Amino acid sequence: RDRSPSRGLGDVYKRQQIVQRYGHLPATSTLFEILNEPHAISKNNLHYVQQAIIDTIRLYVPDHTLVVGANSYNSGAALSASNPYDDNNIIYTFHSYEPYFFTHQGMSWTSPPFFPPMSFPQGNDMANIAALFSTVNAWSELFDVPVWMGEFGVGNSAALTSRCNYVEAIMDQVDLYDMPFAYWDVFSVTDGFGFADPNNLVPSSVIPCFEEAMHLNFSPLSILDFGSSIDCTKDQVTLTWQLEEQAALLEIQSSIDAYSWKTIQTVSSYNGRMKLDVPL
Repeated sequence: RDRSPSRGLGDVYKRQQIVQRYGHLPATSTLFEILNEPHAISKNNLHYVQQAIIDTIRLYVPDHTLVVGANSYNSGAALSASNPYDDNNIIYTFHSYEPYFFTHQGMSWTSPPFFPPMSFPQGNDMANIAALFSTVNAWSELFDVPVWMGEFGVGNSAALTSRCNYVEAIMDQVDLYDMPFAYWDVFSVTDGFGFADPNNLVPSSVIPCFEEAMHLNFSPLSILDFGSSIDCTKDQVTLTWQLEEQAALLEIQSSIDAYSWKTIQTVSSYNGRMKLDVPL
């Protein structure tokens, strides 16, 4: 059943509250996705509602990049059939889980639950995936707008060989079009899409074909220096920093191997300098 635009306008006020709460976060590192997987609404009504959301939240976050998808749960086909919005700072997104009965087999939360086992690829699976990405990329080039595959994944009830085949097929298209992507999700062991041990995120706990296909990099990232200094004494470590952004929330963590991290303390900080005493 199609949602009316008036019902969808309730989403406008919710998003207004969100950006009023988080709009202080830096535009260089913060994105706002206005709706996740919209559905049960026509293309025209969704366009009306999302344009209203964009126009409203731009009053509060004029410089932040927005992430916007299409109907049918952010499907790539729906995105390719839509028109861009009146805003020049949007990343358009789509989700890719086709063939759905393969990627969601064995799940307890589908309708109906527990799709039967399937292998991949079968029939036109590979051609259909290639056609989807070609169409989305053509749409991106036609309107000169960036596109991000915001989700893809394959359930852990599928056979490992088929899971590997699927991830490699999707990533071949991602690499072909140099498209940014995100996998959903990393950690779920059962009834989900995970590919790593949730209790031990190290290279050896990751399914090798996933690591290779997605070009995962487990090297520790460089640390941004924001005017920090560390003082060590016999019984404690004193960390001092100088922040430029207001209302920053800092989580202090420690690690002995750069893979496993433990939160020591979380603090809110404003402009200026403050000290944190961290017991050893």
